[in-house]
Amino acid sequence: MAKVCKKCEVGKPLEDFPKHPECRDGRKGVCKVCTYAGQKARSKSGGAISQKKYRKTPRGYIMQTYRNMLSRVRGWIKPHLYSGLDIVPREEFYAWALADGSEFFPMLEAYIASGLDMRLAPSIDRRDTSLGYTLDNIRWLTHSENSSLGGMNK
Repeated sequence: MAKVCKKCEVGKPLEDFPKHPECRDGRKGVCKVCTYAGQKARSKSGGAISQKKYRKTPRGYIMQTYRNMLSRVRGWIKPHLYSGLDIVPREEFYAWALADGSEFFPMLEAYIASGLDMRLAPSIDRRDTSLGYTLDNIRWLTHSENSSLGGMNK
């Protein structure tokens, strides 16, 4: 089955379009080649610089973390592991993460001070991997700690 790219207007096989479960045919309207070309152009023009800076602020980092969790439970990433799991409402997650005494702030500061060493990046861990992202099941760990726990669960 073929689909016409909205950008380059060329008919291509469905596999040439990024997956998107909310689209009627499960694929985006712009092909992968055009999507990546647009992303590269925006990055070169400096359009991504402000986004990168924002994502290193507390609210920006939390926003990106929540979006990643949402992508998982919606089934966009590893649906066999995450699809259909519960997720805390966004505003509740923000309030929890930004609360006084949250483990998030010292972790983010250490991550930035390290020159963005990925091992020190704050990461959400689900204590019980069979349950979703609920406040009683999540905690902040460094990326390194979370990866180690993931290896032990296997």
